[in-house]
Amino acid sequence: MAEVGPAQLGPDGRSQYPAKTRRQIDELNGAYEGCLLANGAILQPFETSGTMWVDPTGKAYAACEAHAKRSNAWAEDDLQRAGTAAMVLAERAFAACLEATGHPSPVHGERRLTPA
Repeated sequence: MAEVGPAQLGPDGRSQYPAKTRRQIDELNGAYEGCLLANGAILQPFETSGTMWVDPTGKAYAACEAHAKRSNAWAEDDLQRAGTAAMVLAERAFAACLEATGHPSPVHGERRLTPA
């Protein structure tokens, strides 16, 4: 079962996971990404920023299905969902506080933290 710490925001308003949760995420992602690379997937950069996995033959995705299921099960665990929901509420409260004091809301990529 996933262990989730309390929602935490850094001084810049970005979500920060507790160390144990961050380790769990890194381990799951590392195992999945290592499997993808070992089975021929390519990490393709976008022109502007970010990356995505490309697997033209489907071989890597098929070989790494167990890793993907393990990662998804962890992310969809009830405790993890509750932790994520708490983080979203904390981010929205932080953004509302900034806006109430005349500061712009922080933006992460294209996602505003305030409710639509």
